[in-house]
Amino acid sequence: MKLYRLYFTLIIALVMFAGCSSKHPVENLFDDYNNALQRFAGIKTGSLSSSLTQLISYPERRYIRIPIDEQRIDLSDFLTFKKCNLQELIAIRNNAMGKVMLPSQQLLYEVEFISRTKKCLTNLEDKELKQQLKTILVAKLANLNKFFWNATFGSKEFENLFSVSASAYKINYDKSSIAQTIVSLNVVIKILEEIKQENYSVSEESFENSLRLIAAGKVGGKLLQTIRLVIENLVITNSLLQQIIDNVSRESIVYEPEQRKLLKDLFYENYVQRLQSYISLLSSDLDRFQLTINDLYFFFEINHGNQFSLFLNQYNNNDQKSLTNRFKTVINDHTNYWRKLDQNLDLDLTRK
Repeated sequence: MKLYRLYFTLIIALVMFAGCSSKHPVENLFDDYNNALQRFAGIKTGSLSSSLTQLISYPERRYIRIPIDEQRIDLSDFLTFKKCNLQELIAIRNNAMGKVMLPSQQLLYEVEFISRTKKCLTNLEDKELKQQLKTILVAKLANLNKFFWNATFGSKEFENLFSVSASAYKINYDKSSIAQTIVSLNVVIKILEEIKQENYSVSEESFENSLRLIAAGKVGGKLLQTIRLVIENLVITNSLLQQIIDNVSRESIVYEPEQRKLLKDLFYENYVQRLQSYISLLSSDLDRFQLTINDLYFFFEINHGNQFSLFLNQYNNNDQKSLTNRFKTVINDHTNYWRKLDQNLDLDLTRK
């Protein structure tokens, strides 16, 4: 029995060790690339490292969700609203389930209330009720942007979308997930725009389904994790390429034709064949996601708070320190380093 327990404990320990020491598949490819460059340059293995990039997590909803003071309707008013087909709607909002509506459901309720109220006002003859409804309508229209915000950036679905707990994309990741998220985000944007233009014929199913798909992919968080992974590894690659360029510039090392061919083969085997298409696709997907998120974000005119600004700034191409800008910079640097080596060593990288 003791031997069995010892054996079982050993197996568990090995499994835990393997889980803790395992690297992301893309990181393994970068290790192969960087190790090959280190051997070529004669640099001691493991002598280079990259500083870890700390991702900023999406703020908790309680910090970014906007509190909204909803108008209370007393019993006497409730009874008079029968004329406008509002009683049933108000009752739904005030029952047990209505009081715990999700932000998306609250928005849909507000849209339906506004729609019914506007229709009622066109034919209503009761002046007192008409004035009361106009007052309520003005207040609800003023709050509509807040309901928009809470149903999107202030929602659980968007918290999932931007969750940095998601892992980075693997080398052959399914790009359809990103495409579906972008399509769903555009559906949400279109619905919000139509509401703003006073088209209240909203498809509840389309809106709710789009939010569900947005949450499921966790695309925003995965993209942040992935570009961080690329940055941290490509910084090491660029440092190695810079050292090779320095050697050439100082003429401290003369690279013979065989060595030049080795460097060219290294470039094709480790970067072109294994990483280039991944980084190119990632860059394209990131650009499309950024554009869509910006379209949605600039839809609002709301003070969203410092925490949210810090998070979203990671996607800001206009800030040199942002994660996405650093991602584009290291990619451009990598291209320029190889271009310089191509010119200085006559590698003829345009031909295999």
